[in-house]
Amino acid sequence: MSVVSSTDQKYSSIISTAKELKAKKEAGVVSFSRMSDPITFKMDNLELDKNPDIAKNTGFDTTALSKKSKITYPKNEFMSDILSSTAYGYSVNLAGFMGADFNKAAGLPENFKIHKSTLEEIANISQSSHLFNIFKAPHEQTKIYENIDMANTIKQYYNIFNQVVGKDLPNKEVYGIVDLSRLPTGFSSNGVKGISFKPLNAQAEKMMVDRSNEKVTNLYYLSDQVADNDANIKKLNFSPKSMSTDQNPSWLAFNPDMSPYQRDDGYTKEAIFMSFLKSAGHTVLDGGETRLEPEVFARTSQMARATAKLLEKIKMEASILQNEPENIKNYIKFLSENNALDINKSDKETISSIFSLPDGNKIFNGIA
Repeated sequence: MSVVSSTDQKYSSIISTAKELKAKKEAGVVSFSRMSDPITFKMDNLELDKNPDIAKNTGFDTTALSKKSKITYPKNEFMSDILSSTAYGYSVNLAGFMGADFNKAAGLPENFKIHKSTLEEIANISQSSHLFNIFKAPHEQTKIYENIDMANTIKQYYNIFNQVVGKDLPNKEVYGIVDLSRLPTGFSSNGVKGISFKPLNAQAEKMMVDRSNEKVTNLYYLSDQVADNDANIKKLNFSPKSMSTDQNPSWLAFNPDMSPYQRDDGYTKEAIFMSFLKSAGHTVLDGGETRLEPEVFARTSQMARATAKLLEKIKMEASILQNEPENIKNYIKFLSENNALDINKSDKETISSIFSLPDGNKIFNGIA
């Protein structure tokens, strides 16, 4: 066979193969599976250890590679950042929901899905509604928190929520209108560490509340049981409207994005929890690793101590007046004689009640 004939056969073979590949590609048969992995590929067809000339010409080190060797490209940094996204020290998935590590720290069920945007809303409301910021524009506000232990805050709220709805909320994925109608309209509780100036406590110095030991004592199911003027009862609203985002929220209203919790076939437990937060509390709570900025704590502590001293002074002065009715009598008599005070029966009763005097008539004998 001549060289020309041999060459023609090779070219014919190449052309035939090319046509075959083209036909397969047009028919959608060609597989690109080997190109789908951007991280690694196998060098199956380069037997560098057996072809030193190829290695020499290409610069490959045959001692480092073999027929089944792999070349690893650097991982995509952008994708790596997304996959390792965090919020408040815990993992966040691609959809924006907090990871299993957050649920565990916050005492939430494993399948409970709370969105990062909800936590951001809690942080923003707490920042904006603080005494030092409440009358300031957003760009003028003071940074309040050095660190927010969001898992601890959610844990406190979820513990109360579970006490309120635990026995009335069946274990299922979605809930209907009937389920919502069975939930309480209010509750009362004890065990809250609120702000106290008599005696002065840590919560007063931080201007924060600790609800970690709150125990629900009573649940109310009728609207007339929940009086508007009863400070001991916290009103609840589990209406369908409360489980949607308010398009015209009032000033400083807690208004989380509800779209992550909404479903066409009903209401999720997460949506009901959001509704609970709207009614029962939604600011950062004292506890865990939550810390105020040092400058903020210095100011709040100073204000709390000054308030405590003022209240103690008022208490002492009231005590002195109660124990010295003769001084009160003489002082009022002096005012009356100088036409500075027009005393009648109702005045006597009012003054006596203010100072908790046992017998107003005896004190006012001879004055009017």
